[in-house]
Amino acid sequence: MKKIIMYLGLITTSMLPMILLAHTINPILPSSPSLRWFNASNLPPGAKLVILAGNPNKKEFYVARLKLPANYTVPAHSHLTNEYNTVISGTYYLGIGSSSVIALPPGSFITFPAGAMHYGYTKEGTILEISGIGPWGTTPRKLATISN
Repeated sequence: MKKIIMYLGLITTSMLPMILLAHTINPILPSSPSLRWFNASNLPPGAKLVILAGNPNKKEFYVARLKLPANYTVPAHSHLTNEYNTVISGTYYLGIGSSSVIALPPGSFITFPAGAMHYGYTKEGTILEISGIGPWGTTPRKLATISN
């Protein structure tokens, strides 16, 4: 009997973290009204940004989405920290240094080491998912203003 009680106690204790975490899981659907897109102040007009997790202005992990309209140009820049991008929709045309431009279809993943100069453009509306460890910023060595 003691073994059964001990076994049940062990199962209950091991499940407690999962039960507690169940209350912190917060899925965000593409049509969610909680998605608050705002102007990306460090880019030319037309780009919209939404923060999904974290705070890009602090030294912590963040995830954001960048919505670029059709025929949009992202000027040449680099980042203060490593940045990781995934093309969610549309095609992003990426230029690195003076090399040729690479067409990145949905699902493409890009790693930008800190200080690596790059630029890009779109031909159609495109959404990129951006993540990294903040504080997020671009050249010239000025922190970008990201607030929602």
